[in-house]
Amino acid sequence: MHQRLNRIIAGPYATTAWPDIRRVIKRLARFRHDLLTFLDHPEVSADNNRVEREILPAVVARKISFGSQSQKGADTQAVPMTIIRTAVLQGHDPKAFLKDALISYIRTGSVPRDILRPEKSPNPSLCQAA
Repeated sequence: MHQRLNRIIAGPYATTAWPDIRRVIKRLARFRHDLLTFLDHPEVSADNNRVEREILPAVVARKISFGSQSQKGADTQAVPMTIIRTAVLQGHDPKAFLKDALISYIRTGSVPRDILRPEKSPNPSLCQAA
């Protein structure tokens, strides 16, 4: 696959008159080392289905609430959803995490930046890439 990708990148399409095709070839060349990572590292998935499943709850929540309607609305939803999903993925109870974060903020005026670091997870195995 690596050789085939290299042949495509070096082939006649790189100099074609069609700018869209040249743009795709240029992008393939730029990301050639990342595109086939899953071939060299079996622990890396060849697709992004896991990620798609992970964001589905946020997408459904946005749809049933009639969307964001503005960038501020999108940000207002995205930040807590990101925090909650990160907490869940790292094995934290999201309610307990949010409570601890709010208490820390009330007491100190800030939330510890490393509060959701994988090494602080009650279940570090959940923090590994699937």
